[in-house]
Amino acid sequence: PAAPFMSAASCLIQYLKWLLTSALIHLAAGLLGGQGKAAGILCVTALASLPALWLVPVDFLLLLLGARGVVFMAVTAVLGLAAFLWGTGLVVLGASFVYGFTLSRALLAVVLPPLVLAGGGLVLLLLLVLHLSV
Repeated sequence: PAAPFMSAASCLIQYLKWLLTSALIHLAAGLLGGQGKAAGILCVTALASLPALWLVPVDFLLLLLGARGVVFMAVTAVLGLAAFLWGTGLVVLGASFVYGFTLSRALLAVVLPPLVLAGGGLVLLLLLVLHLSV
């Protein structure tokens, strides 16, 4: 009976992830001098997630063909990476259109938020390790 709750929680998490991703890209684009609207990047990020939907029928087909274990994981991983790169490329193209950026500046606006979050996480981890070692 936990499946409906897990499904609802997954939908909510995906929705929040979409909003947060769009907000961070919009913030980065604004800091880089972009003049677009938040609704534009919300549309772009929503449409850019569509390539990942191709994984559902592919996984179903793999299961019907009897692919299990390493083969299933390898095919799913390669196609998942391809869908991620395709979606990221669509976000970069969309951000360049929405904010009037060159592709390099749009790439910076898309890549900057995860880099800042990862850098902040590393700093916090370093501070935690230093605090625990004292």
